[in-house]
Amino acid sequence: MERRQVQRDSPTFALLHLAYQREQSDPISAKKQRRKMVSVSWSGVGVGGHEAECDAVVGRELDLAGTVRAAHVVLDDQVRGCAGSTELRSSPQPNLGDRGPLWHAAKMNTPSAFLPCLGLSALSALLFGLSVAVAAPVVPPPINALWDRDTVLAEATFADQPEPNALRFVDVRVVHGGDARSEIVVRSDDDAVRMAKPGTRYVLAWQETQGSPSTKKRRVMRPDGPQLLMSPGLSPALLEARPETRELLLQPPSAERLDGPAHLRRSMAGLRSDDPQMQSLFAAELFARSSLRQQLGSAEQRRLRAFALRRDRAVAARSLVLEAALIFPTLYGNDWSPVAARLLAREPVSSAPAQANEGLLWTAFGILQRDGTRVPIRHLARWVACGNGALSELALHAIRRQAPTRELPLIEEALAAPTLAAGTREFLLEHRRRLLMMSERRD
Repeated sequence: MERRQVQRDSPTFALLHLAYQREQSDPISAKKQRRKMVSVSWSGVGVGGHEAECDAVVGRELDLAGTVRAAHVVLDDQVRGCAGSTELRSSPQPNLGDRGPLWHAAKMNTPSAFLPCLGLSALSALLFGLSVAVAAPVVPPPINALWDRDTVLAEATFADQPEPNALRFVDVRVVHGGDARSEIVVRSDDDAVRMAKPGTRYVLAWQETQGSPSTKKRRVMRPDGPQLLMSPGLSPALLEARPETRELLLQPPSAERLDGPAHLRRSMAGLRSDDPQMQSLFAAELFARSSLRQQLGSAEQRRLRAFALRRDRAVAARSLVLEAALIFPTLYGNDWSPVAARLLAREPVSSAPAQANEGLLWTAFGILQRDGTRVPIRHLARWVACGNGALSELALHAIRRQAPTRELPLIEEALAAPTLAAGTREFLLEHRRRLLMMSERRD
């Protein structure tokens, strides 16, 4: 069990980088990777005063190793009852899902999106029961990410798969960041392997270096070779080389081209694309490019709310739009609680630990918490017995805020189901133990 202290007088007090902690720094690995969980104990604060747990990892300021791929959550310094220090503990926790969007900053070897960048910010806010201000994640717009100094951008034809999680491209035309070559083999995740079609021309981006294990201030060559870029809106950075895609991505980013009304119109239109990748790319542009956020009007806000509810749109793109609404309420509008409530009422519930829509749902819970919105208990109760322990806990805390006497009966009802997922059962048994202990202390 790892312990770190964040002092209240520290300039980075209460700045949490939500992320996954992987056993290996390389996000593309055929080996099974273990996730970690951080439990954050707030003295005198928290739901019922007991220890709150969230699927997160504290990053930079606490100098924990691993890849940070998510949003920042800034906890209000003025929270009543907050003690002088905050204890953070991390330990293995395999019972939650394998996905995470908001966890945005980049998707690792999982089929979910931005992990999200920000779903975890909602999760953190809900579990801590605190007043929070969610800060914008430090992630580049996807078009800018393609032109990063550590990224190679090219157009090439997919040839074959020489080994698992590796793709070979031929007839390569390097546009940015690398030397000319006739072919390239890049490491990739399962999504890219499924997407790649032999003989098809693609716009792709990869990285040949990574942060040094000894010091993040310098970069070293990746031991497994070039790796396909994973970045919000580009997960993976592998898009069919249509004329409009070449025009959009193979020109250097410029304020003239990307900061004006024309790019806003292009991005809003891109959400209507039949290509899920383009939906995610443009959703990420609207999320991460501040010049576009500043131009959003009531018409765009209405279209974005409708987009988040559409089950026929890419869940990664919907998650990004909803997360942006959570983080930028003054720019995305304040009418998102009905959207969040409808998502919790209508999204499909799965018994699997990893759910493709989990980031969308975490953020929905976060919006309801932020706005203090009450919803029918039956819409919350449907998530108590789902296969994802994090969603189950979010639902229980939301139920406690509205109807505290319903929490324990709903736990018992879920535990009575023989089909309850093993991970959720383990969580609910522990949650019930804590709940009963809290009740005994009050009595």
